Amino acid sequence: HDCNELMPWGLEFGRQCGSGLQNIFVLIFSAEYFLVCCPWVRPEVLNYELLLNDAIPNTNPRDFGEKEGRTKFERFFFFLFAPANIIDLISILPWWITHLAVALPAGSTSFLRVVRIFRIVRIFKTGRYVQNLQVLGVVLGASGRSISILMLFISMVALVGGVLLSNFEEAFSNIPMAVYWTFAQLIALKNTDFVGNKVVTPTGIFIAACIVSLKAVLWILPIGQIKAAFDSADSDMKHMQNQCDTMEYELTKPSWASWYGLSHSVRIHLVFYEIEPGGKVASKPYVRSSMPVPILETHGISHILDVPIPAMKEWWQEIVSGESAIALEMLWSPSEDMKEAPKPAMPAGKLSLRILQGKCFPKGDSTRWRICVNLPVGLSSDAAMNSQETSSQSGGTAPLFGGELSFDVDWASAGCRAPETPSPEASPHSASRFSPGGKRDMLQPMLAADNFDTNDFQRAVLGLLQAQNEQLAEQSYRLQALERQLAAARHASTIAE
Repeated sequence: HDCNELMPWGLEFGRQCGSGLQNIFVLIFSAEYFLVCCPWVRPEVLNYELLLNDAIPNTNPRDFGEKEGRTKFERFFFFLFAPANIIDLISILPWWITHLAVALPAGSTSFLRVVRIFRIVRIFKTGRYVQNLQVLGVVLGASGRSISILMLFISMVALVGGVLLSNFEEAFSNIPMAVYWTFAQLIALKNTDFVGNKVVTPTGIFIAACIVSLKAVLWILPIGQIKAAFDSADSDMKHMQNQCDTMEYELTKPSWASWYGLSHSVRIHLVFYEIEPGGKVASKPYVRSSMPVPILETHGISHILDVPIPAMKEWWQEIVSGESAIALEMLWSPSEDMKEAPKPAMPAGKLSLRILQGKCFPKGDSTRWRICVNLPVGLSSDAAMNSQETSSQSGGTAPLFGGELSFDVDWASAGCRAPETPSPEASPHSASRFSPGGKRDMLQPMLAADNFDTNDFQRAVLGLLQAQNEQLAEQSYRLQALERQLAAARHASTIAE
């Protein structure tokens, strides 16, 4: 009895909630249509895909010149007849007509029940975000001719087969019924009227067998064309997606991406120690991290970076409060010798680091931090790694740091400097001065020595590689000079003839 009394109230409450949610969503869609997608707003400001379409070159150009920007009238016309905007208008129009038609006579708004059905067309806007749906639409558009020819052949076979069956089978009282039965057999239509009829005469069975055989042949013919259209559309879609991804990365890539990588930067190690409230520094590191620095670049670089510290907090703490990081100001100034040295040049210059502030650090306000920065400044055994420290001036989740860390980098010192670059006028025999044979002979006794030094071995290997690189550069230069001389000789012989 109580359930029967609560049921009307529950239905009314659900109806009111549904109506309220409907009003909220329609108002949001209306704001999107009239404020965000309105014709007096430039779509390039809010539509990122338009920027990508303008940035990516057209693979099938029709105009030699560049497209000019649209005028206000052209933007208004483009806005009204854009398919996505038409879908938006149709989806919100029934709600506005229903609420604005309060003064209309009773019964005149009954057509709105049909108009409301058009709200479902908004779901078609999701096709732009699903690659498979886009490929399917392109394939259907490209295969329209093949599908129309297939339906034409099926109709012709159904017409001829229906006429023949109506003359030999008593189950088909007229030609349209026989044509309908034949057409249903060709398209595998079942569970409808007249489709369950069966042929019983030998002639009818023979005609039905021919129809079933033609069914297989007719459906096989367009498969190859549809498959080719699908492969072409899928390949074009993937190529366009790759171009969009590449262009999006080029437009949004950070400034440090130009020097990030093994051939442009070297990683330094950051070790974090916890300073207890009494001022005692913990003997065990709290966490270790690393970051790249562009000491392999031959030009000056200055950046302010946010360096993440992945293992400083537990995973659930990162979800709640975010990942820990430090804001760091970096300045790399290569030396004049490194700028003038042939590439790849050995790192030489000054690296300055200033840790500004921490972000989303754990612990409380009374906990301060000490950061030890380890940078490989050279290759000699006595100065291979330089370590400097800095401490935070405050605690909390965003501790402040101060002080500048300066590193003098010189990987080319202590016998590791590259040999002198040969001049282009040098004789071919001068390449023997840069032959790495001497350094190669030095490697064997170093490996066989009892007091084997890894740093000395690395320095010798780098010198060997540098000598080989310069020898290859000299040989490439001489080969290009010989090719230019040969081309000039051929040109002179052609003129003489």
